[in-house]
Amino acid sequence: MNARTYRLWGVLACREDLPEAAFASVVEALTVPSRGAEHTDRWRRDALGAALAVLFARVREPALRAALIRAVTRETVADHVRESRLGVEDLPIITAAHRVWPALVVAVAGAGHVRVAANLLDALNDWDLDSVASYWDIRRRSGEPARPMPDELLDAILHRTLGPCARALADPGAPSCPMDWARATGPGSWREAAFGGSAWRALQGCPDRWPDLVAHPYLGRAVRHVLLAHADTEALDDALLEACLPVLTLPELARLPRPSVTQRERLGEIAERVRRHPRVRGIAADDVHVAVSECMRRGRLSSARILTDDAVPRLARDLAAVGDNARDLAVLCDRVARLPRPTVVVRAEEGRYGPGPELGWDQGRRVDALAHLATNPNTPRDAVAAVLEHLHPAELRALACADTAPAWLRAVAREQAPGDDTTVRLLTDDELDAHPDPAAVLASWLDRVGDDDHFRTVQHAVRQSRHCTPELLLRLPVDDALGQGAADTTAPLLIEVCGTDPARWADLSTALDRLPRRVALGTFLESLAVPSTSTSSPEPISSRGG
Repeated sequence: MNARTYRLWGVLACREDLPEAAFASVVEALTVPSRGAEHTDRWRRDALGAALAVLFARVREPALRAALIRAVTRETVADHVRESRLGVEDLPIITAAHRVWPALVVAVAGAGHVRVAANLLDALNDWDLDSVASYWDIRRRSGEPARPMPDELLDAILHRTLGPCARALADPGAPSCPMDWARATGPGSWREAAFGGSAWRALQGCPDRWPDLVAHPYLGRAVRHVLLAHADTEALDDALLEACLPVLTLPELARLPRPSVTQRERLGEIAERVRRHPRVRGIAADDVHVAVSECMRRGRLSSARILTDDAVPRLARDLAAVGDNARDLAVLCDRVARLPRPTVVVRAEEGRYGPGPELGWDQGRRVDALAHLATNPNTPRDAVAAVLEHLHPAELRALACADTAPAWLRAVAREQAPGDDTTVRLLTDDELDAHPDPAAVLASWLDRVGDDDHFRTVQHAVRQSRHCTPELLLRLPVDDALGQGAADTTAPLLIEVCGTDPARWADLSTALDRLPRRVALGTFLESLAVPSTSTSSPEPISSRGG
């Protein structure tokens, strides 16, 4: 098509006296992309856009309407649906060309076809389903008359989003249950997988309907769970909170298979709901305590097999919030004391987490767990005090200023914290200059932290120090020692090892593409120093120290 004629075809399309016999030629001229430069196709799109309203009003032939719909964007289609230039009879063509998207649903509902719009929801994924309400709000903000989403459309969204949760709760142990309770593990896993996502986002848009929805014969139970899991407690008045209490402790999930997993997650969800809605402590404390005891007993959560080191901090925090069994709380205190003692590093300069001690790989989990357990009045104080004897001096100091710890525990920790400890203190190069053997100080840091990958702070400090020696570099993790910051220092080592042997240089090139973690540079270089017939035979790395 001659690009200079696009405007002509657009003018023809807009004329009322254009005969139907010309429709096919006009549509073809305006919908077939130009083969010329980009700007020529823009002329075509501009001409089509100006004539589109007239063409949709006059052209009835399905094939020609389909060509027009395929030639424009989804946003343009939605605009014409909302203006009723495209109707429900065009939906098969529209969905074949563009599939269903949120703006189309809103446009169809806005044109008065609410039931048809509700039926389109089944074609949306969860992400697009969440966007329907957003698109409705965009229409209101764009200057159109403000009106709420039609009840029929909102009901359809609620059934679609809350339906899976309702089915999962109706028979949670059935093979056909849409929720695999035993596989969803970790803090907040059930809250997001079963009671969150689209269900909560749908309820957020209609708080005025919550009192009616909690009494819904099919969705009501799911609504109560979702509100307890996500709604701010201020958003639930006393009557609405009381209506949700029957599901506070997740009684439907008390008999699930694999209780060591499912009852642990149930306990965590109960604790989170109590923390979110502290008012329930005064009106449902007995129910909570019974449910927590049931979780501990059925899941055997205090047994040595279940209560691993990784499980202790989270269980301590949850049981501190809802537990009333002094024996269980004392067992948790004892397990906190037996968690691995951390290595502690004090940075030379203020880092991203601020100045002060940096606890090792556990990130202060013993301090956090003990502080939470001590807030529970049922936790024996002598069990808490016994833990203090096992804490690192830096942990005692951290506990002495922990906001989560009760005042009495902070005071005791302050009294017991010694003035000196075995903390690794990182020094600046200026401070190292005052030492007779700075390299020995750097070596002592590495001796303390070993090859723990969580102590990159120490390893970076050694590598970046101007006192770092080749022997110290050989002890650093290979991916750190060969980084850009140490290239000038490590280059001579590589030349010494590989020498004039092309095979070793080829091996080095291959190895550098997949640098291993937690392998010392010296070990890495040893792997390259294979026997060679080359005249250059470097001595083994181990004979040079490190």
